[in-house]
Formats: sequence, structure tokens, C-alpha cells
Amino acid sequence: MNNIFILSKEKIRAFNAVPKFSHEERDVMFMITKKVRRILNKMRTPENKVGFILQRGYFQVKGRFFNVDKFRALDKKHVERLLGLKKTTNLERYSSTTAANHKAIILRQYHWVALSNKKKNLLEQHALLHVDKKKSAENVLFAVFDYCWKSKIEIPSYNQFAEIISQSFIDYENTILSRLQDQITEKQKILLKELLSDKNDGSGITVTPLRKIN
Repeated sequence: MNNIFILSKEKIRAFNAVPKFSHEERDVMFMITKKVRRILNKMRTPENKVGFILQRGYFQVKGRFFNVDKFRALDKKHVERLLGLKKTTNLERYSSTTAANHKAIILRQYHWVALSNKKKNLLEQHALLHVDKKKSAENVLFAVFDYCWKSKIEIPSYNQFAEIISQSFIDYENTILSRLQDQITEKQKILLKELLSDKNDGSGITVTPLRKIN
């Protein structure tokens, strides 16, 4: 299935980007509270501690998680200073398994839920409500985005949003076509087929066929 166009490339980059903090914002977002300290004390390596704090800070702003290669160098240095580390950490040692475990801890800490297949289906149903109101794809995206925040559901990436919203438009179109199929007469079907024909009927008017998202 090809996803429909929703946001410009510039907006997509901004949507998927790790938040960019000022020095003062780093102090707040990467603050090591007593509760966080207790969690860190159970971690064996500096890389795991740095990775956890960065993921937690980014999650507080974006409501989602990022791959290590997206982490900002200035944020990493800031966290290393907070932890009193004398050597630079190598986050290539921060494994995907450990990151997934940290994600689960952070979600529980903030009482959020992971973006499971069940939740994706729920978001598709919510998107369908907005498609039915004839909203643009971009408006549907941000309506679902707001729903995620209010419902404390892990925020999808742009590509995941595009899949969810594209599917909702397809579902809506299929519902309309199904209703039309049930209610239209054979005579009306013939007239509609003629109307949607590429051929010019001599009147000087050409009707472009409707296109499906597939």
C-alpha cells in the first residue's frame, strides 16, 4: 500500500527529529531525581545510564522513542557531566534490547502505553472518524496525534502515522463504495460508468476517473 501525501519533507524532518534543547532546558529534561537515581543504581554500565536518561528526556517532550544514532551529541555530553563520568561513553554499546527495557520502564513511570498493533487499530478507527468529517490528511494526522497525547499512547513515527491515516482513507472509501453498491440500481450503474468514462461524449466535457488509494 502506498501512503498518501500528508506533510512536506521539511515538516516530516521536524516531526521525526529529536527535540533540540537549550542549556536551561537540558537541566530540566535530564534532571536526575531521587526516583531516577534509584533506577540508575540498578544499571551496570555508564552507556545504559546515559541512554536511559536521554530516552527519558526526549520522551517527556515527544512522547516517543528514538534510535541511538538520533541522540544529540550536546545532550550526551550534558548527561555525562551530570553523572560525573570522566570518560566519553560509547552508545554503540547501548543495545536495542536494553533500550527496549528502558522504554518499558519509562512508559510505566509516566503511565503511558506502548504503540501495539491493537493500539494502531484503535488509532485507525479514531482517524476514520475525522476522515468522515471531510478533514484534510494533515488535519487527521494532528487529530490522531492529539488523541495519542490525551490517551497516553506512545506517539507513532511519521511513517507509522502515514500508514494509519492512509488505511483510514481506504477504509472510508471502501465503506462508501459498499453503501453505493447496495443502493444503486443497474440503470444508475450504467449511467455512472458512462459518466466516469475517459471518452469525450462530444459535448466538450471530459470527466477524469476517480482514483483509489492503493
